[in-house]
Amino acid sequence: MTGRVKSGSASSRSGRTSARDAERGSSLLRWSMWRGPLLVLAASLLVWFGGMFLVFENARLGDEASGKMLAVFGPGATPEAGFSAIARAGGEPVRPLLGGFAWVAHSREAGFAGRLKQNGAVAAYGEITLSAGAMLAGCAAWVRHRSPPLRVTP
Repeated sequence: MTGRVKSGSASSRSGRTSARDAERGSSLLRWSMWRGPLLVLAASLLVWFGGMFLVFENARLGDEASGKMLAVFGPGATPEAGFSAIARAGGEPVRPLLGGFAWVAHSREAGFAGRLKQNGAVAAYGEITLSAGAMLAGCAAWVRHRSPPLRVTP
């Protein structure tokens, strides 16, 4: 009876412990393999969000602004609500964007951005310009100036 090994003895426990340690080591190896790329991704997103915040804060219009602008309404706003808010503010809706909670709108009357905010807009944005007259042209591109339209002469 003394030669038999019980299931709860030290020799069977050491087999379970070594398997658990091997499993823990492989998960640590997997984490150390992904730590660098995940940190680079997190840093890139932080820089991108910070830059976009600065760009949009620069493009925010004051209440006295007029002309063509992007009117942003709260999440869940219907296209009909945005359209009617622009009409009540004395502007012309140009086209809906982002599922209808953002609209390109136009008015020549001074104070259009303020009237949009009084009628439910969260913010009004003008052209998004960076430094030295550069403008955003899509997600990551930018242009120095607008080119005149090409004209073909016969």
